[in-house]
Amino acid sequence: MTTIVERETASEEETEALAGAQVVLRVNNVRKFYTTNRNGDYTIKDLPAGRYTVRYQAKGYRSQTITIRVKTGVAVTRDVNLRTR
Repeated sequence: MTTIVERETASEEETEALAGAQVVLRVNNVRKFYTTNRNGDYTIKDLPAGRYTVRYQAKGYRSQTITIRVKTGVAVTRDVNLRTR
């Protein structure tokens, strides 16, 4: 199993963390929901190797969807910048 740790920031114009943003991980046809903490961070643990779709959304911001590849024993870190609407 692999751990994914990702961090989300408010926008491309600002580098402040976005607390309370929703992170939706799609595994096959199942969605798992996570919320960023006050530092804009979140952790998804124990994912098997494979490709995943991750959607980031927060009120007042445009959502963003990315695809990540997880390898066994390798932590994945991504900084995601959301744009204001």
